[in-house]
Amino acid sequence: MANQRMELTTPTVTWQPRTTYLTAYNVLFASLWASVFVRAMSNARNGKFELFDATEPYARWIQTASLIEVLHAAFGMFIIPTSSCASH
Repeated sequence: MANQRMELTTPTVTWQPRTTYLTAYNVLFASLWASVFVRAMSNARNGKFELFDATEPYARWIQTASLIEVLHAAFGMFIIPTSSCASH
């Protein structure tokens, strides 16, 4: 038993359509939130009301588009309960 060595292998990632789609989805939403951040930073010194006016419509649409995560959970693309995802 002392002579036996366990070989460590790295799991192979297969790029299935689901993985490709979810990666693209996450990259898209990360870039959308980054654009809200850049917009916020460029309007931060103008005051809180101007900052809100500059970022609120974009943040609202991104949050609305995030409802698609409920569909992802319903179709089993994420391993989370649909009710838990819908409450967010």
